Amino acid sequence: MDVRVAIVDDAGVFRAVARELLVRRGYQIAGEAACACDALALVERTVPDAALVDVCLGEDDGFALAPRLIERRPGLAVLIISAAFEPGFYARALECGARGYVPKQELAAVDLNAFWRSSLAEETGVLGASDGFRA
Repeated sequence: MDVRVAIVDDAGVFRAVARELLVRRGYQIAGEAACACDALALVERTVPDAALVDVCLGEDDGFALAPRLIERRPGLAVLIISAAFEPGFYARALECGARGYVPKQELAAVDLNAFWRSSLAEETGVLGASDGFRA
């Protein structure tokens, strides 16, 4: 099964970098959004399996957006990302329903399947809920 990913970040340059990284790893891009409103519409329209969601989305907040995305697309595997390195981001990501948090600088080194397929992996006992990246 191919993983279809939505990229939600207000910086067009980062969306392009993330798109290239994901495509090189064999993921399909469901679409991109620069703000919460566009992200909500994107998730309803394209029904992605996963989403990279930046913490800072201009006037919007990725932690507040994540549960809204998941509500619109139950089972959506949200991964919170940020250029900021804040110790509380991992806990906040889990609290809002995301699968985890990864600093943007570490994104290329992280096994994204560990986050995006964790529901299936937890069911089969391959991966525990606490096995994600922690900042």
